[in-house]
Amino acid sequence: MTTLESGALLREVVRRYVQSQRQALACDADMLSTTRCHILTELKRAGQLSQQNLASRLNLEKSWVSRVVEQMVGDGLLSKAPSTTDKRAVELTLTADGLSRAQSLEALLNGHGESVLARLTAAQRADVNTALQALLQALTSPSEPQP
Repeated sequence: MTTLESGALLREVVRRYVQSQRQALACDADMLSTTRCHILTELKRAGQLSQQNLASRLNLEKSWVSRVVEQMVGDGLLSKAPSTTDKRAVELTLTADGLSRAQSLEALLNGHGESVLARLTAAQRADVNTALQALLQALTSPSEPQP
């Protein structure tokens, strides 16, 4: 494999990781669509979100999210309630079944990540963990890049 510049290397790692994640999920007969998985994980992280906020977090059209949310409400994974602060908004939460599915999904995804990292030596895993922590901070920090 050719040596890639850092930006291209990061994109290639993310691309291959997402592909392998999707293959791991495809092995689970009870798995949901990618959009449904994202909705479950976002609501598990947040606890409760407005439908508009959810669409924004997922970078998806509100109408698309609305359709999927209605299906997930019908499947008993989500509940909808009018917002107490904005009469135009709808608040979404996971039902008990939705939370259970989100927890199972999280365990599956975390297990997949651990299986990928298990292919590395202990020293490499420590280096990768340090680099991932730095990347996470860089992606969540509003500060300017360091020279």
